[in-house]
Amino acid sequence: MRLGGSFRAYDPSVQAQLEGAHAAGAIEARIEVRGIEYSVFMREMRQVVRADANRWRPVRRVVLS
Repeated sequence: MRLGGSFRAYDPSVQAQLEGAHAAGAIEARIEVRGIEYSVFMREMRQVVRADANRWRPVRRVVLS
């Protein structure tokens, strides 16, 4: 997720959820970060606050070798 102008990694448990959704070909993954519920849209690479769709930020996926 992008915070303060740079991308930051999700916590390992959230990352595992996102990778599982990606592997399954899901369009959307629902996650919770710091008590806030988000939808992550895989095609758009966007994290959206579920309570306020006007609040979103870009995300990216980096595959480590």
